[in-house]
Amino acid sequence: VFRSDEESRAALRAEARRDLGVGEDQLVVSFFGKLVAHKRPDLLVQAARGRPWVLQFVGDGAEREALEAAARGARVAARF
Repeated sequence: VFRSDEESRAALRAEARRDLGVGEDQLVVSFFGKLVAHKRPDLLVQAARGRPWVLQFVGDGAEREALEAAARGARVAARF
């Protein structure tokens, strides 16, 4: 049974954050699409530098390896 009251949503959110290893103080930013240069997913990595963000890239493409390297180099939490 799915419950949508605020208390149930808060419990689901807390469980999902625990499962994903995301802290309460972190913002999750998601990119959905093909990882290609003209879509500029690299801008998310640049924007996340120094911020308590977790980037989530859903997709694949020619820029994936470069994005992974950029995120590591910038010490940005990112999932692919």
